[in-house]
Amino acid sequence: MENFNPIENMEQYQVNHIDGNKRNNALTNLEWVTCQENINHAIKNNLRAKVNGAAKITPEQVIEIYKRANNGETNIALGKEFNVHPDSIGRIKNKKLWKEVIDNYLNESSTTISEESTQ
Repeated sequence: MENFNPIENMEQYQVNHIDGNKRNNALTNLEWVTCQENINHAIKNNLRAKVNGAAKITPEQVIEIYKRANNGETNIALGKEFNVHPDSIGRIKNKKLWKEVIDNYLNESSTTISEESTQ
């Protein structure tokens, strides 16, 4: 990818094998992604075991946790409900875990709000 499809700041990205086959290095099967995107792709396609506490939850659950934690629900209560450690809830709340998923959600939310206000 560095030789055939270089991008600006490529040292900040990883190469993802779209079909999940690391031996398929066809340029059409490769894409530049962030670390979190690569992890999400691997989990979604059962290419990576869900090892740590944060990986036990889906991106949709992360958004739900983020909203509810920032709306006053306790880390302990959310941790019990979603079966993750309360420290992980705190890290999601403060965007230390799943930052990209949360930032995407916040960006989409602000875009939707600004689009609605112009209608």
